[in-house]
Amino acid sequence: MDHGIGGVVKWYAGRSKDWKRLWGKLWDGTEIYVVDGPYVREQYFVDYVEGGHGYVYTWIPKNEIWIEDMMDPIDQALNLLHEIYEYTLMKYTKIKTYDEAHKDTALVESLIREAMANKPTLKKNKPAYKA
Repeated sequence: MDHGIGGVVKWYAGRSKDWKRLWGKLWDGTEIYVVDGPYVREQYFVDYVEGGHGYVYTWIPKNEIWIEDMMDPIDQALNLLHEIYEYTLMKYTKIKTYDEAHKDTALVESLIREAMANKPTLKKNKPAYKA
């Protein structure tokens, strides 16, 4: 089973037992989990979408970031970036409210998405750069 952000992880059998899988840890020990989104919506919060962390949701431990499993790999990776950045702002800076942190984080995410959408494609037989 692929637990990485590079693949969409799906768990259907034994959802109540295997709804949350450790994907990795941040530099400060914060644990990142890939979670079964429908299970989280059934058991915790009906409006849970894509990801979250303990500085936004009281039912997620403070030292955890959750990323939903059933997303496109690009969206999953960008959502992970979004949650890590927002979590870091709320934990380590003077930005302590969700609204402030989310506003900054949404801007960063939108800039990355825009850059990805507008990236130039490389043509065959042309160097990517000149040395």
